[in-house]
Parts: sequence; structure tokens; C-alpha cells
Amino acid sequence: MAADNQDENLRKRVFSVFIEQVQNVMRYSADRLQDTDGTGHRFGIVTFGVHEKFFVLTGNRMLTADAERLRAKLEEICHLDKEDLRAYYREQINAPQEEGDKGAGLGLIEIARRVSQPFEFDFVPLEDGTSFFCLKAYI
Repeated sequence: MAADNQDENLRKRVFSVFIEQVQNVMRYSADRLQDTDGTGHRFGIVTFGVHEKFFVLTGNRMLTADAERLRAKLEEICHLDKEDLRAYYREQINAPQEEGDKGAGLGLIEIARRVSQPFEFDFVPLEDGTSFFCLKAYI
């Protein structure tokens, strides 16, 4: 983007959305590579592209039970305008975290605040109790 002389503000927004989406993959992916010491690293897919606008697309498997909660949160966030997103962010930052929550709600709000149009998402149920989750954000 710098080589193409893209606006610095746009580059920062793309990078910020990228970071938020990768953090969601690292926290919620059901796929894990096990290390010899018993720890593991979660993984998923990250793609950048340009289709009239820059976009960041991530995908990962997640537990289907978590997918339903995430779908509800995404649908709620997608219908908020910029001012409502700002107010919702302030509300959520002061709210107590739900048990087992890893903070994805704030990250999703941050993504929604930085995109140029509502993000696109989908969940594809798989037979093993997981769903494949995709999130595409245009910046």
C-alpha cells in the first residue's frame, strides 16, 4: 500500500482491521497445532485483496455453540451506525466480561468502526461440531 502511495490513514485502518481479525482467529479457532511441550497455536486463513476497495478476509473453524453467539453479536453490530457504534463501544468497555469471553466483542466493534461498509460474514456448519467462520471487512 505504501508503494502504491495509498493514504496513510487508509493504511492504518487496513492494518488495524487486520490485527483485530487475526486476534479473533488466534483466540477462537478450533484448529490447533500442538507443540511438543503441550502448548499449541491456533490457526486460520487471512487474505488481503482489492475489489474496488481494500478488504481483509479471515476464516477459521470454531465451535458451533460459539458460532451462534458470535452470529448474534455480528448481526447486532452490523446494524449500528457510526454514532451508535461509538456509544456501544463505550458501553461495552465498561461492562463486566462474560465468563469465558476473550474480548472479541470490542474487537468486532473496532472493525465495524473502521470499515467503509458493513462487514460480511458467514458460518458453514461442519459435521464435527464445528462451523467454518468467514469475516470480510472492506476498508
